[in-house]
Amino acid sequence: MKRTACGLVLVLLAASAAQAKKEEEPRSHFGAGLSYAQVYFADPVYKDVFKHDYLPGGRLTFTWYLFRNLGLSAGLDGFYASGFAVDATGRQSAEKLKFYVVPMQLEATYRFDFLNEQLLVPSLSAGGDYWVYREDNEFAKDVEGDKTGWHAGAGLGILLDPLEPEGMWNLQSDFGIENVFLELGVQRTYMNQLGLDFSGWIYSAGFLFEF
Repeated sequence: MKRTACGLVLVLLAASAAQAKKEEEPRSHFGAGLSYAQVYFADPVYKDVFKHDYLPGGRLTFTWYLFRNLGLSAGLDGFYASGFAVDATGRQSAEKLKFYVVPMQLEATYRFDFLNEQLLVPSLSAGGDYWVYREDNEFAKDVEGDKTGWHAGAGLGILLDPLEPEGMWNLQSDFGIENVFLELGVQRTYMNQLGLDFSGWIYSAGFLFEF
Protein backbone atom coordinates (compact mmCIF):
# COMPACT_ATOMS: atom_id res chain seq x y z
CA MET A 1 0.00 0.00 0.00
CA LYS A 2 2.81 2.39 0.92
CA ARG A 3 4.62 1.58 -2.33
CA THR A 4 1.44 2.26 -4.28
CA ALA A 5 0.97 5.63 -2.52
CA CYS A 6 4.61 6.61 -3.13
CA GLY A 7 4.30 5.64 -6.76
CA LEU A 8 1.15 7.75 -7.12
CA VAL A 9 2.90 10.76 -5.53
CA LEU A 10 5.85 10.40 -7.91
CA VAL A 11 3.50 10.23 -10.88
CA LEU A 12 1.65 13.36 -9.75
CA LEU A 13 4.94 15.22 -9.18
CA ALA A 14 6.19 14.23 -12.62
CA ALA A 15 2.91 15.33 -14.20
CA SER A 16 3.06 18.68 -12.38
CA ALA A 17 6.66 19.27 -13.50
CA ALA A 18 5.76 18.40 -17.08
CA GLN A 19 2.82 20.79 -16.99
CA ALA A 20 4.97 23.59 -15.51
CA LYS A 21 7.58 23.03 -18.19
CA LYS A 22 4.87 23.08 -20.83
CA GLU A 23 3.50 26.41 -19.54
CA GLU A 24 6.95 28.01 -19.24
CA GLU A 25 7.39 31.01 -21.48
CA PRO A 26 9.50 30.23 -24.57
CA ARG A 27 12.93 31.87 -24.47
CA SER A 28 13.36 34.63 -27.02
CA HIS A 29 16.41 34.36 -29.26
CA PHE A 30 16.30 37.68 -31.14
CA GLY A 31 14.95 41.16 -30.64
CA ALA A 32 14.26 44.07 -32.99
CA GLY A 33 13.58 47.61 -31.83
CA LEU A 34 12.34 50.80 -33.46
CA SER A 35 12.41 54.03 -31.45
CA TYR A 36 12.17 57.80 -31.63
CA ALA A 37 15.30 59.37 -30.16
CA GLN A 38 16.78 62.74 -29.26
CA VAL A 39 20.47 63.47 -28.72
CA TYR A 40 21.53 66.28 -26.38
CA PHE A 41 25.16 67.35 -26.77
CA ALA A 42 27.02 68.58 -23.70
CA ASP A 43 28.84 71.24 -25.75
CA PRO A 44 26.72 74.46 -25.65
CA VAL A 45 27.77 75.45 -29.20
CA TYR A 46 25.07 73.16 -30.64
CA LYS A 47 22.37 75.10 -28.79
CA ASP A 48 23.71 78.31 -30.32
CA VAL A 49 23.51 76.89 -33.86
CA PHE A 50 20.21 75.04 -33.82
CA LYS A 51 16.75 76.17 -32.80
CA HIS A 52 16.56 73.49 -30.08
CA ASP A 53 19.17 72.12 -27.71
CA TYR A 54 18.72 68.64 -29.17
CA LEU A 55 18.78 66.81 -32.51
CA PRO A 56 15.71 64.66 -33.25
CA GLY A 57 15.99 61.31 -34.97
CA GLY A 58 15.33 57.59 -34.84
CA ARG A 59 16.93 54.36 -33.69
CA LEU A 60 16.96 50.83 -35.08
CA THR A 61 18.36 47.97 -32.98
CA PHE A 62 18.89 44.23 -33.42
CA THR A 63 19.65 41.98 -30.45
CA TRP A 64 20.85 38.40 -30.20
CA TYR A 65 20.10 36.86 -26.79
CA LEU A 66 23.00 34.67 -25.70
CA PHE A 67 21.01 33.77 -22.59
CA ARG A 68 17.63 34.83 -21.27
CA ASN A 69 19.09 37.91 -19.58
CA LEU A 70 22.18 38.70 -21.65
CA GLY A 71 22.17 39.99 -25.21
CA LEU A 72 24.48 41.49 -27.83
CA SER A 73 22.97 44.44 -29.69
CA ALA A 74 23.82 46.38 -32.83
CA GLY A 75 22.24 49.80 -33.23
CA LEU A 76 21.92 52.34 -36.01
CA ASP A 77 20.71 55.88 -35.28
CA GLY A 78 20.06 58.87 -37.47
CA PHE A 79 19.78 62.53 -36.39
CA TYR A 80 19.25 65.71 -38.38
CA ALA A 81 18.87 69.41 -37.67
CA SER A 82 19.26 72.68 -39.53
CA GLY A 83 20.39 76.03 -38.18
CA PHE A 84 22.68 78.99 -38.72
CA ALA A 85 26.43 79.14 -38.27
CA VAL A 86 27.93 81.23 -35.49
CA ASP A 87 30.96 83.50 -35.75
CA ALA A 88 33.98 83.69 -33.47
CA THR A 89 32.08 85.85 -30.99
CA GLY A 90 29.27 83.28 -30.71
CA ARG A 91 26.71 85.37 -32.60
CA GLN A 92 24.53 83.69 -35.19
CA SER A 93 25.24 84.55 -38.83
CA ALA A 94 23.06 84.38 -41.94
CA GLU A 95 24.79 81.26 -43.24
CA LYS A 96 22.40 78.32 -43.14
CA LEU A 97 23.72 74.83 -42.44
CA LYS A 98 22.36 71.30 -42.27
CA PHE A 99 23.78 68.77 -39.86
CA TYR A 100 23.53 64.97 -40.15
CA VAL A 101 24.78 62.48 -37.56
CA VAL A 102 24.65 58.68 -37.92
CA PRO A 103 25.77 56.84 -34.75
CA MET A 104 26.52 53.11 -34.95
CA GLN A 105 26.77 51.17 -31.71
CA LEU A 106 27.68 47.68 -30.56
CA GLU A 107 26.81 46.86 -26.96
CA ALA A 108 26.15 44.19 -24.35
CA THR A 109 22.77 44.40 -22.60
CA TYR A 110 21.67 42.78 -19.37
CA ARG A 111 17.91 42.58 -18.89
CA PHE A 112 16.54 41.91 -15.40
CA ASP A 113 13.95 39.50 -16.80
CA PHE A 114 13.42 36.64 -14.34
CA LEU A 115 9.67 35.89 -14.41
CA ASN A 116 7.30 34.67 -17.08
CA GLU A 117 5.19 37.55 -18.41
CA GLN A 118 7.16 40.03 -16.25
CA LEU A 119 5.50 43.42 -16.74
CA LEU A 120 8.48 45.69 -15.97
CA VAL A 121 11.94 44.71 -17.24
CA PRO A 122 14.84 47.08 -16.34
CA SER A 123 18.09 46.81 -18.28
CA LEU A 124 21.69 48.04 -18.24
CA SER A 125 23.99 48.31 -21.26
CA ALA A 126 27.46 49.43 -22.31
CA GLY A 127 29.42 49.35 -25.55
CA GLY A 128 31.42 51.08 -28.24
CA ASP A 129 30.44 53.79 -30.71
CA TYR A 130 31.37 54.81 -34.23
CA TRP A 131 29.68 57.98 -35.49
CA VAL A 132 29.80 59.57 -38.92
CA TYR A 133 28.64 63.13 -39.52
CA ARG A 134 28.21 65.65 -42.28
CA GLU A 135 27.73 69.42 -42.16
CA ASP A 136 26.34 71.07 -45.31
CA ASN A 137 27.15 74.79 -45.35
CA GLU A 138 25.38 77.31 -47.54
CA PHE A 139 28.48 79.35 -48.36
CA ALA A 140 31.50 77.61 -46.82
CA LYS A 141 33.00 74.22 -47.63
CA ASP A 142 31.06 71.20 -46.41
CA VAL A 143 32.55 69.24 -43.50
CA GLU A 144 32.34 65.51 -42.87
CA GLY A 145 34.14 63.00 -40.70
CA ASP A 146 33.81 60.32 -38.06
CA LYS A 147 34.26 59.82 -34.32
CA THR A 148 34.75 56.91 -31.97
CA GLY A 149 33.85 56.55 -28.31
CA TRP A 150 31.77 54.53 -25.89
CA HIS A 151 28.52 54.72 -23.98
CA ALA A 152 26.63 53.39 -20.97
CA GLY A 153 22.88 53.23 -20.69
CA ALA A 154 19.80 52.11 -18.80
CA GLY A 155 16.33 51.19 -19.95
CA LEU A 156 12.90 50.07 -18.87
CA GLY A 157 10.72 47.68 -20.85
CA ILE A 158 6.94 47.64 -20.26
CA LEU A 159 5.33 44.40 -21.47
CA LEU A 160 2.33 45.14 -23.69
CA ASP A 161 1.12 41.55 -24.20
CA PRO A 162 -1.49 41.62 -21.38
CA LEU A 163 -3.25 44.60 -23.00
CA GLU A 164 -4.33 42.51 -26.00
CA PRO A 165 -3.82 38.76 -25.41
CA GLU A 166 -5.70 37.69 -28.54
CA GLY A 167 -3.77 40.13 -30.72
CA MET A 168 -0.52 38.85 -29.22
CA TRP A 169 -1.52 35.29 -30.18
CA ASN A 170 -1.93 36.46 -33.78
CA LEU A 171 1.55 38.04 -33.71
CA GLN A 172 2.98 34.75 -32.48
CA SER A 173 1.27 32.64 -35.10
CA ASP A 174 1.75 35.05 -38.03
CA PHE A 175 5.19 36.54 -37.37
CA GLY A 176 6.77 34.50 -34.58
CA ILE A 177 6.76 37.47 -32.16
CA GLU A 178 6.82 36.21 -28.56
CA ASN A 179 6.71 39.54 -26.68
CA VAL A 180 6.16 43.23 -27.40
CA PHE A 181 7.60 45.89 -25.08
CA LEU A 182 7.31 49.64 -24.83
CA GLU A 183 10.99 50.53 -24.37
CA LEU A 184 12.24 53.69 -22.64
CA GLY A 185 15.98 54.30 -22.66
CA VAL A 186 18.74 56.74 -21.82
CA GLN A 187 22.43 56.65 -22.79
CA ARG A 188 25.43 58.70 -21.75
CA THR A 189 27.95 59.00 -24.58
CA TYR A 190 31.65 59.77 -24.11
CA MET A 191 33.30 61.05 -27.28
CA ASN A 192 35.47 63.97 -26.22
CA GLN A 193 38.00 64.31 -29.05
CA LEU A 194 39.56 67.05 -31.15
CA GLY A 195 37.08 69.07 -33.19
CA LEU A 196 33.37 68.44 -32.70
CA ASP A 197 32.50 66.90 -29.35
CA PHE A 198 29.55 64.48 -29.51
CA SER A 199 29.55 63.64 -25.81
CA GLY A 200 26.13 63.96 -24.24
CA TRP A 201 22.85 62.14 -23.69
CA ILE A 202 20.52 60.14 -25.92
CA TYR A 203 16.90 59.59 -24.86
CA SER A 204 14.68 57.13 -26.70
CA ALA A 205 11.15 55.69 -26.63
CA GLY A 206 9.82 52.99 -28.90
CA PHE A 207 8.95 49.34 -29.29
CA LEU A 208 10.92 46.12 -28.85
CA PHE A 209 9.75 42.93 -30.57
CA GLU A 210 11.16 39.63 -29.28
CA PHE A 211 11.22 36.52 -31.48
